[in-house]
Amino acid sequence: MPTHFNQNSVFCSFNIIPAYDKFQWINYPVVRNILSKFLKPNSKGRKGYDKVLMFLWLIYKQFANCTYRDLEGITGVDYTTFIKFRQRLIKNNWFKKGFWKIK
Repeated sequence: MPTHFNQNSVFCSFNIIPAYDKFQWINYPVVRNILSKFLKPNSKGRKGYDKVLMFLWLIYKQFANCTYRDLEGITGVDYTTFIKFRQRLIKNNWFKKGFWKIK
């Protein structure tokens, strides 16, 4: 896990992701607005966690090279929730649909 964070980051907050200065784009509202168009909440069933934030935390996991249990310690969300969310994205081909222009 990174040991140096931007001073604007709040380490224990679920809404603000602690990141190196070059990865501060992960906290920009523009990024969240664009992702919210692709990661819409389910109309049925229980509300659950914010899908955009869950996705951004998975991106953070890749940047920081940490484990799912590290994410649990930072966010307070059970690590199996992150695993199930990632598996659901893979099952629905979300990565292929979401990044179809990137080659």
